[in-house]
Amino acid sequence: MIRLKGAFAYMVAVLMTFVALAALMGGTFLAAKLVNATGVKVSPWYTGGEVVQTIDHGSYRTLIHRPVFDTLVGQKKDGFIQIDWEPLGALPEKISEDIACFGNSNKDFHINLDTKTNVAELTSYNPEVISLAGSYKLKERMAVRVVLCRE
Repeated sequence: MIRLKGAFAYMVAVLMTFVALAALMGGTFLAAKLVNATGVKVSPWYTGGEVVQTIDHGSYRTLIHRPVFDTLVGQKKDGFIQIDWEPLGALPEKISEDIACFGNSNKDFHINLDTKTNVAELTSYNPEVISLAGSYKLKERMAVRVVLCRE
């Protein structure tokens, strides 16, 4: 009986070792599934918001995110819009582009971006477009955030 208990204990220990290894290897997958099941979303102040328009230029794409004014409850007066440039091959050295960010065909601002030095310049055509918050080199693309203010 004592040998049977010992053998059973060793079998349980070996089994739990495999369970622990499986949990460690599948941790990210299981964690992502758990978070998706709860409906929790990452704040658009972190992600830039959902992409609402994609413009294909051949060698790269422009991704225009939605304007972000969100708070925990309601909206705030100041916000931003994020514009990403994603290379399909390589980004050109200089990008110059007019952006319509409020869902109409009117151009709201113009961006000049030097992709080598990561320096951007903003020309505003709309009083709700305030300034350039920054230009960023992300993992596989370049991005700028433009400060917006609702009147």
